[in-house]
Amino acid sequence: MMRRAPRPLAALTVILGGVTFTPGLASTIAPGPAPAVPTSADAETAAIGAAGAPKAAIPDTTPTDAAVRAHVDSLARAALADGPGAGLTIGVVRGADTLVLGGWGKANVELGAAAGPGTVYRIGSLTKQFTAALLMREVEAGRVSLDDPLSKYVPDYDTHGKTVTLRELLHHTSGVPNYTASPRFEKEERLDLPDSVVLDMGTRDSLDFPPETRWSYSNTGYYLLGLVLEKVTGRPYDELVDDSLAAPLGLGHTSYCWRQPLVPGRAEGYAATDSVRGKGKLDHKVLVNAAPLSMGPPFSAGALCSTAGDLVRWTALLHGGKVVSPASFRQMTTPDTLPDGLSTHYGFGLFMGALGGHRYVWHNGGINGFLSSLARFPDDSLTVVVLSNSSSVSPDRLLEEIARYALGAPEPGAAGATGRAGAGARGGQGGEAGEAGRPPAMPVGLAARVAGHYRLVNGQPLEVTAKGDTVAVRGMGPKPTPLVYLGGAGRGQATFVIGPTGMRLVFHLPPAAGSPARRMDLHAGMAELDALRVGEKP
Repeated sequence: MMRRAPRPLAALTVILGGVTFTPGLASTIAPGPAPAVPTSADAETAAIGAAGAPKAAIPDTTPTDAAVRAHVDSLARAALADGPGAGLTIGVVRGADTLVLGGWGKANVELGAAAGPGTVYRIGSLTKQFTAALLMREVEAGRVSLDDPLSKYVPDYDTHGKTVTLRELLHHTSGVPNYTASPRFEKEERLDLPDSVVLDMGTRDSLDFPPETRWSYSNTGYYLLGLVLEKVTGRPYDELVDDSLAAPLGLGHTSYCWRQPLVPGRAEGYAATDSVRGKGKLDHKVLVNAAPLSMGPPFSAGALCSTAGDLVRWTALLHGGKVVSPASFRQMTTPDTLPDGLSTHYGFGLFMGALGGHRYVWHNGGINGFLSSLARFPDDSLTVVVLSNSSSVSPDRLLEEIARYALGAPEPGAAGATGRAGAGARGGQGGEAGEAGRPPAMPVGLAARVAGHYRLVNGQPLEVTAKGDTVAVRGMGPKPTPLVYLGGAGRGQATFVIGPTGMRLVFHLPPAAGSPARRMDLHAGMAELDALRVGEKP
């Protein structure tokens, strides 16, 4: 095990006092030039693999830069007040122009330190694209092959007689169990654990599934890739990040997020919990310090810190061919397809999809007290990053709302919004619309066409039930969840929203009248999971 720095325990104290944010939340917005990384949208688009559907012809309805700044400011203030949340830093860059790079709220609530453009956040699983890029550099140098077995580099990890390749680890199709899902992890996450203990948490009696038969997000896979990098290079992972990426690329605030070093501008992480007063009566949500976490176990799956500005620059460099070759980047942004034909929508450390007809390359991150979301819309030369030091504020939701507004994309349920065939499956497709903004009426017979058993790409079963014109889904909670029809049946993409969750199901209808849907997509924010009908029983 190689680690350059010690892995000290994080010393955080839980507080029970409430924190109230008023409408006058402090914010700093600094428009200006974007990082100078020359790249054309056409060249960038050519370098990207099958990221979502083909580029759609979309009318130019984009708002002005000033309107985007005002909208972001409004969204950020509302998100912190509603959370409640501590702080946010948001970056929005279009072409060569930085529309927004600013902070809202507090980087440290107890000290009253404001969040700003230079606030340093833990970025969680955004780390994975850095790990993937480091590995692709080793592939380019001929020191590693994507089809090498893991056992060549980490022979002690038990794959139960199955051959697991580096490519499958990158794609999350290896079947390697997720160590952060182990019951032990929550109990021991504050400890400085050696690799052997972490990997033991990521080992079961068997793999979760045979390699390349399903897709299931696994932090263990990217932890193992970090060990591969250390084995091949003979250097600790944190040094590789510093010396191979951060320093030469000008990412001055990006590093392994060890707790011990002094990092100017580093934010503290928070969670929201229920405040109870007298006789157990719920009063309101309050902020508390996040649970302590050693930064050893997250390792190459989620241990980096960065700023919004650094992540904007990183994205421009990665998409512009300055980090890995265009051919390597194409592999990073080409989703894997399973033998049953389902797309994983995941490349190497990056998700692919589309929002209102606009293709994106995206990932998010979550680690104790911190959430992050980063997306690049290559056809629109738009980058959006949202960093939060509160687990109660959703950067994914903010990013989607900001991007939708900046792109002039239709809102979910709006008439004329397009579906997944080039668009991210928003509701109201095909011009259907209800009266006074209400959802459209469900076509006769549609409920029966979508009802049935489905299996998601990760193996999870879902059942869609129909009783008259009432449609519900089982498998996403203890009780069936009602579905509300948003439209799209006329275009062959019947779209429903799942109760109050905001998640959507899109059913792909065959042209033949009355034929049942054979495929379904689940949209959860920016992420997308495909599913197949599997008959009467999953």
